[in-house]
Amino acid sequence: MGGVTFPVAFFGGITSFFSPCILPLIPAYIAYVAGVSIDDNTKKGKFLIFTRTIGFIIGFTIIFMILGGAVSALGGFISKNMKTFRFISGAIIIILGFNMLGLIKLKFFNFTSNMRTPKTKGFLGSILMGMSLSIGWTPCIGTVLASILFMAAGQTGFGQGVMLLLVYSLGFAIPFIIVSFILNLFDKNMAKFEKASVYINKIGGVIIIIVGILIMFDKLTIINRFL
Repeated sequence: MGGVTFPVAFFGGITSFFSPCILPLIPAYIAYVAGVSIDDNTKKGKFLIFTRTIGFIIGFTIIFMILGGAVSALGGFISKNMKTFRFISGAIIIILGFNMLGLIKLKFFNFTSNMRTPKTKGFLGSILMGMSLSIGWTPCIGTVLASILFMAAGQTGFGQGVMLLLVYSLGFAIPFIIVSFILNLFDKNMAKFEKASVYINKIGGVIIIIVGILIMFDKLTIINRFL
C-alpha cells in the first residue's frame, strides 16, 4: 500500500485525544487513576497524577499495539488481493473522514462510552484501567483508529503495523502527559479546549480523506515526501 505514514498516525493520535466524547472526561479520568482531587497541588498529588498517567498510557498503548499486530498478521492475504483491499480500505477511510467533518453521521462512531472503570489501585491498576478504557473508547476514537488500522493492515511487514500503532499511541499520549502537569488549569479552561477540538477534528477529517484518496490510487508515499 505504499510507505509507512508515521506523521499521519502521530497526528491521528493527537486528534483522538480531542474527540468530543473523550476530551471533557480527561481530568476526571486522570484524577480517578491517581486517586487524588483535580485541585490537589501537593508534591505527592502531582507525583501520583504524573506516574499514574504514565501507567494509563502504557495500558492503552499495549491494546493499540496488539490491534496493530492483529491486522498486520493479515498481510499475507492482503498482499494477494492488494488492489481490491486498497480500493475498499481507501473508500472506507474517506467515509470515516466525512464522518469526522460531520458531513455524514455514523452512529457507532458518534457514541459516548458509559463503560464502568475498573476498581483497581496503584501503578498496575492505572495500566489495567488504560487497557480497559482503550476498549471502551473505541467507538469514540473509531474514526481515526479505524483509518490507522486500515493503513497498518496494508503494510508489508508485521513490525511496521505494530510501529504504526505505537506512533499513533504516542500522539495520543503526549496531550495526556501535558495535561497531567496542568490538570487543574486544563479543567478550568475546558470550554476553550472543547472549542479548539472542533477545529482539530475538522483538520483531522480533511487529512483522513486525503489519505483515503491516496491509498485508493496507491500514492500514499507522497505524504512521506513532505513530512
